[in-house]
Amino acid sequence: MSDSLTVWYLHYEELGFRKIVVNCKATCNDLQQAIAADAYSKEHSTRMNIWRPQTPLSGLATPNELRARFNPSKSVEQSCTRVDLSMLVCDLLESRYEPPEDGCIPVVSLLDKVFTEVSEHAGFLVSAFHQSVLRAENERLPRPCACTQSRSGRDTNGRDFSMITTPIELYHPAFPQFLQDVETNGLSPSPGKLADTVVLMRSIEAVSDPSSSRKTSTTMDHLLAILGISRGFVSNDSDSSPSPSSVILYPSTPRRSALAAIVLEGLKFGSSNDPTLEVFYVYKKLWAQPERRRLLQSSSSPTLLITLTGPWLCVYGAVWTTKPIIQRLTDMIWLGISPLLNENKVSRIACTLLAAREGIKTLERFYQDLGLCSLVMNDKHPRFFPSVTSYPDPERPGKHIKFEYVEPMEKEALHMCVTYRARAISSPDSVVPDFTPQHPRDIVVKFARTYGEDAHRLLASHGMAPNLLYRGPLSPNSELSMVVMDYFPGQTLNLVFGPMEVCNEVYQEAKKALDVLHDAGFVFGDLKRPNILVLGGRHERDEDERSQGTSRKSRVALIDFDWAGKIGTARYPAFLNPRATYPEGVGPYEEIRKEHDERMLESLRRPIAW
Repeated sequence: MSDSLTVWYLHYEELGFRKIVVNCKATCNDLQQAIAADAYSKEHSTRMNIWRPQTPLSGLATPNELRARFNPSKSVEQSCTRVDLSMLVCDLLESRYEPPEDGCIPVVSLLDKVFTEVSEHAGFLVSAFHQSVLRAENERLPRPCACTQSRSGRDTNGRDFSMITTPIELYHPAFPQFLQDVETNGLSPSPGKLADTVVLMRSIEAVSDPSSSRKTSTTMDHLLAILGISRGFVSNDSDSSPSPSSVILYPSTPRRSALAAIVLEGLKFGSSNDPTLEVFYVYKKLWAQPERRRLLQSSSSPTLLITLTGPWLCVYGAVWTTKPIIQRLTDMIWLGISPLLNENKVSRIACTLLAAREGIKTLERFYQDLGLCSLVMNDKHPRFFPSVTSYPDPERPGKHIKFEYVEPMEKEALHMCVTYRARAISSPDSVVPDFTPQHPRDIVVKFARTYGEDAHRLLASHGMAPNLLYRGPLSPNSELSMVVMDYFPGQTLNLVFGPMEVCNEVYQEAKKALDVLHDAGFVFGDLKRPNILVLGGRHERDEDERSQGTSRKSRVALIDFDWAGKIGTARYPAFLNPRATYPEGVGPYEEIRKEHDERMLESLRRPIAW
């Protein structure tokens, strides 16, 4: 007789089958501890219990069958009986469950009192999130021509507007770290990793017959080995496959339903079909499945997606805030072997794959430590905001000031929002009495790739812009900067005046601000109505002066200094809003001139033509 017993168990929260081996003399308490160590983080393992299903369940049950019988939103008592931990495991395996090889599931594991009731306050952001989940559940696989048909509105690069979004590196540190590692070659692949990369490239070259599944699988196996992913999950072998045209795999982790990474193979690539659409579709479909609903509600669901399309490799990042967002983190990388046998190319590919492997590990740790549904689902839930929640204190080197997000400030375009209202609270060891948890300081946190810091500080010193508290890189070597300023309790001109001309008082104060910039050798570049704030009544001005401790010289303030800079050097960005009206001479990379600012200023005195 064997000295060990094989026990299948069902992970109740994630609806995933697992197998564990225990000693034949083990008690159910021993089994519970073994399951806890196998499937749960240390934080949750002490609150896990095991149950026995009232009727046998085949290990080959489909996900839909599991959802019907073991729905995590229902009480476990409806389908299971709690196990007496003093029993021997061998006594637990009754005749109806034997032999173990028949695939029956004798045990169900369940966390007690880990999931709080999801108390929802259905605000604007929560409602947008639920609507996006419903759309994902009902969405169908994009047709080959869907890419071109979807572009009824495009940016200046011909891209679908729906794909222009907030940079995903704001939502989890794994993404900026990946970008940094790839851009700077910060990871040095070992000779063994370089050799593995060469094997991968040669396997791509060997696939001359597209119908050869053996060769294709060998290529994927090489890629998975480099990424540290086993071929444990192939979702298109089940009834829940989101895409019939591709092989989809994701890593086997302690929290198996968490998608730290998704690897796709077999996507189509051509002029009438963009693989990004199918990658995005797979991400949405997998995360919208019922067994991942608690995970989806608990975080922004960050995932790395790696695609192998013929000899082309690409790495994407995706998150789900009020809606799912996907972005390419790399270009399409050709894995073929060059006739020149360029070793630098091997090193770059190896570095990219190593960065992806490290990113997957980071996300696996994140999901393992994530508390499921531990927060109230409202419009202040962290899933809706960037992961950065502090900035360096300029007055105390080495110290940071913490803040909490309050709301996005670009509600009309949430998927592109990079500006947030927040409340700063000094660190516990701070000696600065200006703000405390009881008396927080209202601030604005903004993220930008370029920013006219000197121009902003100049106007702030004249009371014509919010006080600038901090500007610095999001992370070392990051292209993104974090900008922190005092909150200005006013309204933008487009909200105050709508399409009508502005009053003379506001026009004159905006002109004074522009004159201050021009006299100091600066240009603003983007003097549009949404970038000019005006305080309303005397009450708002009194509140602002009390909160800042100063007397403001102007009731008008300029914001959004992304394009501002020195005369003669400042230039417009590559991609301008094609729907906006600009003065003559404004264009990609064109020099920003004083006369452009002056013409935009004069346009405030005219109604906007509809």
